[in-house]
Amino acid sequence: PVPCLVPIKFGEDSHSQDGTLDDPHLMSSDASLDGSISKSPSTTRETTVAFHPLVTVTPILTHQSYSSRANARLYVPQHELAAAVARNTREFTYEGWDWRNVIEEEGMYVCPANGEYIHPAHVMGR
Repeated sequence: PVPCLVPIKFGEDSHSQDGTLDDPHLMSSDASLDGSISKSPSTTRETTVAFHPLVTVTPILTHQSYSSRANARLYVPQHELAAAVARNTREFTYEGWDWRNVIEEEGMYVCPANGEYIHPAHVMGR
């Protein structure tokens, strides 16, 4: 796949007559990571995002285009994905469903056999 420059295409309902985006979520950069919006008491200004009319598009191959070896490295089997979802759900529940409470490596246990980190959610008696 070779990258190429193409004009940006918007859906019919995503922009107004003058070509600007109507969706306020795409226009505002005043929102912080936690979703709160900060406004300066002395000044009020609207911040917008604009895109260059030509963008680089890199085609992405479908999973059928890869060899079985590449597919095995890129895609996770369903049973492994289900186990990871269950593990992540248990850990996130332990953390109170709040990303601010995520437990980093220094808060985890270390397996003496292999040195891997163990989330406290998986330790007996917790």
